[in-house]
Amino acid sequence: MTVCVAAICDGNTIIGASDRMVTGPEMLFQPDQTKTRTLTSSIIVMWSGDSALQAEIIDRLKEDVIAQIAAFPDQWVAVHWAARQYQAHWSDVRRERAERALLWPLGLNQFSFLDRQATMSPLGERHCERVDSVRASGSERDNRGSG
Repeated sequence: MTVCVAAICDGNTIIGASDRMVTGPEMLFQPDQTKTRTLTSSIIVMWSGDSALQAEIIDRLKEDVIAQIAAFPDQWVAVHWAARQYQAHWSDVRRERAERALLWPLGLNQFSFLDRQATMSPLGERHCERVDSVRASGSERDNRGSG
């Protein structure tokens, strides 16, 4: 289990802590690397869960922050802006992974699926039922298409 905690003190200071434990299928280890990433001198991201997923999201977020600073060098990057960017990237990455795992094997992408879903054969419907059962089971491994 990953632990990330933060507390606000004195109205404008946040103290945070996280463990370093990394888990995966049949493995558990504690590397020297922390589960935090610095975005700016005043914004640090703590993460938990799927390491590869978080790395991909935070890499995209870091690119956004660099672009924001370049565009507005005299303005602080707002935490709420960074949080919204993180949320958008989380949704994008999850959608992209689902598309690769579930639609690409059928020769589809998100747009062609929407265009053709009304005319899909029963095989396509059974595949969609499998997708729903994978979602219901919460299996990240199956959603990534690696299992």
